[in-house]
Formats: sequence, structure tokens, C-alpha cells
Amino acid sequence: MLNHSQPGISTILFDLGGVLYDINLRRTRDSLMLLAGRDIEFQLTTQDAVFDEFETGAIPPDVFRNRLRSLYGITADDTDIDAAWNALLIGMIPGRVELLRALKPQYRLALLSNINPLHHERIRSEVEEAFAEFEHCFLSYEMGLRKPDVRIFSRVLDTLGVAPQNLLFIDDSPQHIAAAETLGIATYHVTPVQPLVGLFS
Repeated sequence: MLNHSQPGISTILFDLGGVLYDINLRRTRDSLMLLAGRDIEFQLTTQDAVFDEFETGAIPPDVFRNRLRSLYGITADDTDIDAAWNALLIGMIPGRVELLRALKPQYRLALLSNINPLHHERIRSEVEEAFAEFEHCFLSYEMGLRKPDVRIFSRVLDTLGVAPQNLLFIDDSPQHIAAAETLGIATYHVTPVQPLVGLFS
């Protein structure tokens, strides 16, 4: 089923957001702007350190919320802040669970996601079927590391006991793809012109 130029792939490592689960960062940015009452800076490539800290489990949700209040001048309660933070979460992309089930007889499947406890709790029931298809789910806030830190990919390789050339990593962020490739991991960069479905035949 795999249509990839590099032979010998035994294990497929999937990203979650933007590959299996649909997200829209603008929705969270717009929601935080409403709470702040002003324009704010919120982009994947120019995030404040608080987001990295939250996704690596360095700070708990209550500290994260207070840091958002300070960062953006927000006075909202926890419920409103959580709603704004979770606004980017749309849902599982149709057909992804079926794809995982079709791949599972031929490949070892694993997940590597930059995710925080608030987002994980919010989508837990939605991703339950997909997560059940993975041999291992590597979640950044549980590991104390996040992509594109090369150490997280080394940890994945060690845990799975797989050689880099036998692992295919699928992600929608170029910086994550580049980091994986430094270790010799085969990659597939999901983009609007190179969708996930283009990898499989």
C-alpha cells in the first residue's frame, strides 16, 4: 500500500494535528483576541516560550492559564480561557481511522504529537479509535520534549527499537521534517499540494 521511493519501511510514525486531526490555529488566535480586546501575536513559528513549556509538561494548566492572562492582558476565567485555547481543535479528518486500520496489517504504527494536557483531554474521546491502532503514542507533554528537538526522535527510535532508515515519519511542519531527516529518518511532508492520500496507493 505504501507508495514511497525509499524501500525497507517497516514502521510509520504519524503526526496528529494537521495529518490525522484537523486544526485551525486562527480560531484560537481570534478567540484569544476577543478575550484580550486587542490584536495579538499567535503563530506556530513565533510562539512565546509559554507554549513550548506547556507542550513539554514543564508547567501545569493553572500556570499556563495565568501566563496567558499576563501575556495578553486577559482577565477571563478558566472556562473561557480553556474554550479559547481549545478553539483550534476541529476533529478527526474523515477516513483517517480507516487508513490506519488498512495499514496496520503491513506496518508497525506509532504516533508522535506535540500536545498539551488541555488539548489531549479535550480530544480524548474523538481520537480514541485512532489511538487504539498505534503500538505507541508519544506525547510531548508526557515526554518532556517536543518536535523539532532531535532528542525526541532519538527517544522514539530507541523505544520502538527501529533503525532510522526503516521508519517513515509523516508530519505537516517543515521544521519537524528537517529535524527527523538529520537522523536519517525517511519522511513525508504533508502539504495542501502533497496530501497524505498521495502517499498511499
